[in-house]
Amino acid sequence: MKRGNTKPVREEQPRSRNTSMSLILDLLGPFVVHFCKNQVRINLPLCADHHANIVTDSNDIPLYGLRQVSRQGYMYDLEPNIQRQSSKCTVEDSDKILLLEPRTVDPIPEQTCHLVVVAPRPDTVWGLHPEAIWIHKNGASRWVVHEDSTNVVSTDRVRGLRFIYGDCSVPAITVDSRSAPVPHKIQQQLKNLDCESVGTNLPCYNITLRFSSNATTPDDNHQDAIRCFQSMRCLVPDTATWLAAFDESRKMTENISSSHPVDCTSPGIVMQDSDQLLALK
Repeated sequence: MKRGNTKPVREEQPRSRNTSMSLILDLLGPFVVHFCKNQVRINLPLCADHHANIVTDSNDIPLYGLRQVSRQGYMYDLEPNIQRQSSKCTVEDSDKILLLEPRTVDPIPEQTCHLVVVAPRPDTVWGLHPEAIWIHKNGASRWVVHEDSTNVVSTDRVRGLRFIYGDCSVPAITVDSRSAPVPHKIQQQLKNLDCESVGTNLPCYNITLRFSSNATTPDDNHQDAIRCFQSMRCLVPDTATWLAAFDESRKMTENISSSHPVDCTSPGIVMQDSDQLLALK
């Protein structure tokens, strides 16, 4: 018998734990993301039957968070050693995909959130998973959007963000000293986080912060999205009376292959303290 040609399998060489690589931090869920001067605070609203996880190619770690208002909230710190690529953070296509609120406000108290993750300012931000939404702001006179109107949002807006850090080493997530107590086992899992990408020749770290519903069926009527967006608005000053509606034509099915079978479609809210912090493209 004639044997077919075989090629030797190239074994991937293990990388040092101190290797400096790019870090990709994905945020999937209805967050209020606050760009402060020296950090980014990722605020998860209090939404019924939702839970937060840190997911990497090697880990899936549940995060403790509040279910109701308490005197002591839950805070987590992302602490990679970052080498800055630029003095500014570049946001790609932000005018089309981000629900952006340029305003100077104090950080949202962790006691009013499910939890807060504090991260360094990224070099670049990309939007993920745009969804159709209509938002009618305070004082707006009508629902239909016009070119000269700033009171109505009537476009696809992202419900996820991707933070890219050009050069960092050994990312770790720790429980903030001001946080409510977290089990020691969870603290050790976070501190020893293995977030190197696998199965690729493009070396990088990859971490996903996921906030998803415990529901077993899709949110066909968008009630979960409406509730989550209301919880988010309550975290941001002067936005609690915004009205939101979602695209009823985008009905989901219970098929496991649907685009987001158990996740709500609410977009995130992004705040920045100064127009100089984000370089908008």
